[in-house]
Amino acid sequence: MKTPKAVPTATTIDFDDDQRRLLSRFEPRRRGHLANLFLSPVRQVISSVEQVVDSVRAELQQAIARNRRYRNFSTVQRKQEYLTLLESHPEEAIDFALWAVWYENLSDEERTARKAEQGKLYRRQWMDTQPATDKQVSYLRHLGWTGEVKSKLHASELIERIR
Repeated sequence: MKTPKAVPTATTIDFDDDQRRLLSRFEPRRRGHLANLFLSPVRQVISSVEQVVDSVRAELQQAIARNRRYRNFSTVQRKQEYLTLLESHPEEAIDFALWAVWYENLSDEERTARKAEQGKLYRRQWMDTQPATDKQVSYLRHLGWTGEVKSKLHASELIERIR
């Protein structure tokens, strides 16, 4: 079994590493579901990467059949897209299964630290899309800032830097 090429620390996580490039083929809001599809068989003590991929494929095929039976065609279409991507990128699926096995073998403390770091990144990205609050702008003016305040993140960083 291959081992991860570079094991990132909790403070230097690279979300675009080779083992997780399969995720880039999915919308960001669908990536967590895909990760759980791969992590689930590993949590059930499957450690062969080929068996993990086979388990994910079988789960998707079962979900497609189940949702067809109940005429839930939007879910059928989404699951079919997952399956098609897995089958058209088998090396990436194997690499992602390898990542899932590696990730599930991390200590609870390391996994918690990684999740916290990922949450921090997403919070920062979200804050950068939100306008600064009136309270932030007011406080910056009180501190003497006269320039533009582009976002909540920008305001927060300015406040930290000025103080």
